[in-house]
Amino acid sequence: MAKKMISGHLCTQHDMFYMVLYLPDPKTGKKKPNWFATGLKVKGNRTKANKMLLAARRNATKGILPEKHTVKTQAPLPSLKQLKISADMLYSDYILLWLQASRSNWEEVTYSAYYRQIVSVIAPYFEEQGTKLNELTTVDIQNFYSYVSRRSSVSGNTLLHYHANIRKSLVDAVRIYKLIKYNPAADVERPKKDNFVSGYYNAEQLTEMFEVFRGSTIELPVILAAYYGFRRSEVLGLQWNSIDFKKHTITVSHTLSRITIEGKRETIVKARTKNKASFRSLPLIPQVEEILLEAKKKQKHNQKICGKNYNMEFLDFICVNDMGRIIYPDTVTRTFTEQLEKAGMERIRFHDLRHSCASLLLANGVSLKEIQLWLGHSDFSTTANIYAHLDMSGKQATADKMAECLPFASAKAK
Repeated sequence: MAKKMISGHLCTQHDMFYMVLYLPDPKTGKKKPNWFATGLKVKGNRTKANKMLLAARRNATKGILPEKHTVKTQAPLPSLKQLKISADMLYSDYILLWLQASRSNWEEVTYSAYYRQIVSVIAPYFEEQGTKLNELTTVDIQNFYSYVSRRSSVSGNTLLHYHANIRKSLVDAVRIYKLIKYNPAADVERPKKDNFVSGYYNAEQLTEMFEVFRGSTIELPVILAAYYGFRRSEVLGLQWNSIDFKKHTITVSHTLSRITIEGKRETIVKARTKNKASFRSLPLIPQVEEILLEAKKKQKHNQKICGKNYNMEFLDFICVNDMGRIIYPDTVTRTFTEQLEKAGMERIRFHDLRHSCASLLLANGVSLKEIQLWLGHSDFSTTANIYAHLDMSGKQATADKMAECLPFASAKAK
């Protein structure tokens, strides 16, 4: 008996088509709507969108989900005309207005994160409470942190992000808009940052992992992240002009991110790095150089055999699939987790390859200062805070020195 096709339909949001597929929940088995972006504008694309939907339903029935990833529905922000700014307005309305008014101060990646936090969590909570801006108290804000912690078990780092948004919005309410005289967030007990201990692989595990991803779409990102400790955005932002095969160097100068802004998925390529220290040139490791030369040769071969079907938009990029399309960050993260689980290996995050690189360097006598330069940390304290607990070689040397200086403790009691 033929398997019943997964049901689904088209929806529109912000003048774009989205596919809604009803997929079974892995835990309960009940079907739930899952949104996927088509990348198609509504005007003039209904026929094409319907064809995409039919193909997506057929593939989903076989267990193959669309390349475009889940898009959570988000209500559009109220316009400035819809909100009259005043001290007795709801704080939820004020922080939405503040988000819009401050947008030009942030990069798109930053705005995307703030948008998600404010629109999805902060504003809905205070709207439900009915709290006005000029009535907001320290206790109200503290109660919000407690509520969020109980309901969703968020990390301390996430609470810190919420706190930063609330505090800054109220700083502006005092200094710029002159709506209130005092910032109630000033006396809130600041959420504590998590003491996160990252996972990492040793040399033997990394070697095993390379075999798991051999021939995979993300083989090259995995290798580059493991050997160089590159961030995900740095790996995917690498371009062929970043490699100097004559001087045998690799330079990190671009980043690539995939974000959602007001319901729209966008790929952001920046011709600069996270910070000044992240812009770095490193020696080209022979094994990696060989792999890169093979990848370059393979891309030219794929371009030749695919002809007009090959995507020409990303010819400059190193990490692309066989059809020349850029590999999205979410694809890297999802595929990395799935392949490790399938292979029965200990689960780590893709970002933990960066930590694995650092731990391997430490274990082989590389100093924390040198690791700071290799990883592109802007401050030595960042490197020390993350990896000092792994620096056993330095600690052992200290212990040996103490044993030489204070031999009395090793003498037998008479």
